[in-house]
This record gives sequence, C-alpha cells and structure tokens, in this order.
Amino acid sequence: MGYGNQGQTVGWTTHSDKNRVMSTLIGQILRLAMWLGLAGTTVAAGGFLFFASTIERGTRRDVARADAIVALTGGALRVQAAGELLASGKAGRLFITGVNPATSRTDIARTFADIAHFMDCCVELDYEAANTIGNAVQTRQWMDRKGYRSLILVTSAYHMPRTMLEFEAIMPDIQISAYPVVSDTVQLDGWWADGSTFRILAGEYVKFLFAWMRTRLAVYADISVPGFAQALASRHVVLWFKT
Repeated sequence: MGYGNQGQTVGWTTHSDKNRVMSTLIGQILRLAMWLGLAGTTVAAGGFLFFASTIERGTRRDVARADAIVALTGGALRVQAAGELLASGKAGRLFITGVNPATSRTDIARTFADIAHFMDCCVELDYEAANTIGNAVQTRQWMDRKGYRSLILVTSAYHMPRTMLEFEAIMPDIQISAYPVVSDTVQLDGWWADGSTFRILAGEYVKFLFAWMRTRLAVYADISVPGFAQALASRHVVLWFKT
C-alpha cells in the first residue's frame, strides 16, 4: 500500500514497522522489569542479612528496673525469664500476654517456680491477644489502667525486632527496655546452615517488613497507630501475624 515505485512506501508505516516498534517496546519493558526485579531481590537479600546479623545472640542479663515486666507467650523460656526478672526485683508486676485459654493460673504456677510465689499478688494474664499486634494492644490497655510508664519486654531474640516495632508504634510515650531470650532450638550462630532456623528467620523478616510498612503507612496517612493496630487485632487478623 502506498504511492511511488513498487515495493516502496511513502508517507505510510507498514505493518512490519509497527511490529518492530512493538517488539522493541516490549523488550525494553521486559528488561526494565528484570532489572527492577534483580534490584529488589538484592535489596531484600541485603536487608535479610542485616536483619539476621542484628539479632541478639545471647540472653541479656542486665536491664534497668521498670514499672512492669511484659512477657509474650510462644515459648516457655520467655515466661521463665520474665519470672526470674520478677523474682530479682526488676519490676513489681508481671503481665503475660497471649495466654492459651486452656492454661490456668495454677498451670503457670506449677510450671514456673519463680512465678509461683508471686502468682496471687503480682501476676496478671491476658487471654485476648492472638498475635503480636494483639499483644501490643492488650499491653497498652493494661499499662493505661495501671498508670505505668515503663516496661521490660520479654520475648524470643528473633521475635524482638518486630515486637519492639509494634510496641513502640502503639505506645510511643512508654519507656520500653528489650529483654531478648535465646532458645537452644534456634541456632542463631550459623543460622544459614540450619534449615529450621533459616526458615524461622526468613518468615520473621517478612512479617517484620509487613509490620514496618503498615506502621509507616499509618503515620504517613495520619492514622492513629494505636487505633489502627486495635482495629486489626479486633478483627483477628492472624494470617501472617499469628505469632
């Protein structure tokens, strides 16, 4: 189609020209997507390595006294460490959040010797929290009821970064001291060579990123972080945030 000599096209674009332009455009888009994917993977991998390297390798033994001790369930060593802190006088009250409804106060006193003596006077249990967001919400409400302004936060070392993120977001006016607990079942030294530990850290890193993005979005959108977290917790959003 066109004017001029046979086989020539003047003033018109042939079908083959359009195909070449489209192929070039698609190729450029695919190359851009590939480079963006590679860059994203590199950043994510670098972030994961940094995340894994910053996790405490040993249980912290020195911590300043606070109004309360808060222990998150999910491992016996967490509650045991919290009981030891209470017995040593690091705080006058212990709040255990996320307790299984089937676990009674008697069960806890029987299992943890350091807590048994203080069970009637100084230990309170939360059966409402189903995830880390819920732990933060329930702790905030409990702290407000008691009028406390500082706490020692006890959870597993690998869980501490996300826990601190959630707690600091929902209670920025509370002084929080981290007390990470290291379990023998999580091999933090040489984690890359232990499949189970690698999976735990990788899963926790993904959850940490989700929590970080959610708390940042709430801030940028001028949404109350405590209110946002309470809304999530009240809807039992437990999928990725179950622990």
